[in-house]
Amino acid sequence: MWKNLHPNIRKRIQIEFLSRLGSSLIFPFMSIYLFHAYNAQITGVLMMINIIISFLAGIYGGYLTDVFGRRRLLLFGEFIKLLASIGIVCANLPVYHFPWLTFVMMFLGNIASGLISPASEAMLIDVSTEKTRAFMYAINYWANNLALMIGMIIGGWLF
Repeated sequence: MWKNLHPNIRKRIQIEFLSRLGSSLIFPFMSIYLFHAYNAQITGVLMMINIIISFLAGIYGGYLTDVFGRRRLLLFGEFIKLLASIGIVCANLPVYHFPWLTFVMMFLGNIASGLISPASEAMLIDVSTEKTRAFMYAINYWANNLALMIGMIIGGWLF
């Protein structure tokens, strides 16, 4: 049945799997990292701001999808997420640590994720059929959960 899915659906599920795997290696442990760098109050405020802005980016992402198109927004968002991940690595090299830069990069990555979410969902709906939609969402659900589980296990072990 996997082969019967539209190539865009297969690619999107694979990209989302890798993206979720990479983010679950890092982001669940950011609150602990920021707590050690600052304190509980500052970390709580930073994480709350991050969640609110990510939510608002998701709302605004629907508008941007209509303005710029799905493909352009998806490519731009994934590129920003890649740059944010590289920025997090560069901010935490063994010779120095920049918690503020780590937060800024995490913030940018979450904004990009919020912006591309509506475009991704719209693309999946457009290229799927009634016949393949249930299977597509089931595979997408399991791929996201598997990536989250693997990422958190590896991330927790490395943290």
